[in-house]
Amino acid sequence: MRQVIAEVSVVPIGTGEPSVSKFVAACLAVLDGHDEVKYQLTPMGTVIQGELGDVLALVKKMHEVPFGMGAQRVVTTIKIDDRTDKAATMESKVNSVMKLRPQPKVTAAEDLLKTLEVGPKLTGRRPPRETRLEDL
Repeated sequence: MRQVIAEVSVVPIGTGEPSVSKFVAACLAVLDGHDEVKYQLTPMGTVIQGELGDVLALVKKMHEVPFGMGAQRVVTTIKIDDRTDKAATMESKVNSVMKLRPQPKVTAAEDLLKTLEVGPKLTGRRPPRETRLEDL
């Protein structure tokens, strides 16, 4: 079966406080125990992977949670990525970008710092006093 990847943000409005953490935690509880979907909490929403019908049914339940906690208004935003040309997962989407990124270069100064940080732990000695970063 084809799986979609959806990003969902459920925002209660008019709760009398700026924090929405307790609402987010309660919405995530809807997803717990549903093996038909995978999810990942991010700082700005929740990414859900599963069959479209399952994802939409769970998003509907998540949307209702803040009302049960006293919110009088809820704004839910959904973005859905649905591909028919190939299978995609949350991990494969991230990996396809990460493999294109250049590998960070380690400088000689960073190599020396790592050596100095590890050296005393391994040998029990302190690095020589005359070793200074500005000399590198």
